[in-house]
Amino acid sequence: MAAGVWKEAGSMARRLYDGGVPDTPPKRQITAAGLLTAAAGTALFVWLVRTVGPGEIWTGFQKIGWGLAWIFGLGGLRFAVRAAAWALCIEPPHKLRFLTAFNAVVCGDALGNVTPLGPLVSEPAKIACVRGHVGIAAALTALAIENVIYTLSVAAMIAAGAIALLFSVELPLRLREFSEIAIACIAVLFVVAAWVLWRRPAVVSTWLPASRLTASRIGKLRAVEEEVLTFASRRPSAILPLVVLELSFHALGVIEKHLTLWLILGTAPALPNCSALAQLPGLRCPSCARRVWESGRSWEPLCSCAAD
Repeated sequence: MAAGVWKEAGSMARRLYDGGVPDTPPKRQITAAGLLTAAAGTALFVWLVRTVGPGEIWTGFQKIGWGLAWIFGLGGLRFAVRAAAWALCIEPPHKLRFLTAFNAVVCGDALGNVTPLGPLVSEPAKIACVRGHVGIAAALTALAIENVIYTLSVAAMIAAGAIALLFSVELPLRLREFSEIAIACIAVLFVVAAWVLWRRPAVVSTWLPASRLTASRIGKLRAVEEEVLTFASRRPSAILPLVVLELSFHALGVIEKHLTLWLILGTAPALPNCSALAQLPGLRCPSCARRVWESGRSWEPLCSCAAD
């Protein structure tokens, strides 16, 4: 019976994709929207450089030297594994080429980083970048599945970073209590996620105001929701590669922090400490990381961004 429900849900969602894949990708043309986007991106880059300070940026380049190429390479690999995970979530017979997904992930992440809206901008931007290569519904559903798995992996890494922080750094009492509460909340999150995957309730389609949506839209939304919730049951062989890809994204982030601190400080820090530093949301700039490292084993909010 359960298999029949999963099959029906999958067929409902696939009907959204009928005719969604073009035979050949359309030719790229220079449009006014593209020119405006390029101009806005250039303006944001100039603003970011002026905000940080050209002198400080140049000083950082001098400290890191040619190691910056390795940091760029690790950053590119992180985007690559997210792109591969997204492409893996695409429902057959639809296909999303790796290079197309990679370009979309890079563009979306760049927009999310330079604007205060973050994922509210980055995720729709990814869909917009692939709309000429795969159906919107197929890309949106796959991106939702990838984001669910990514969010769970982020929670696991935050818990791992908090645990590493508790055992590697002498924290103030309040910060220690906060870390313990965060670990407990993440454990509850995984329990709730397991319950949702088991019971498959209509979460999103129930929370949205029905008065603003037509019955057909609610039906389509529920079909996509069923596709997301039944992904593990329909494609169990894809779960392990997806988990490996998402964990590789975080592992590469830890290595990137390790290499950056090594180049800035001149000594190689321990990888467990890099894991804690990578997951600590307050330490976002290299200068803060350096000052925390040089302060010894005690953690202190040494600058304004560490208190965020």
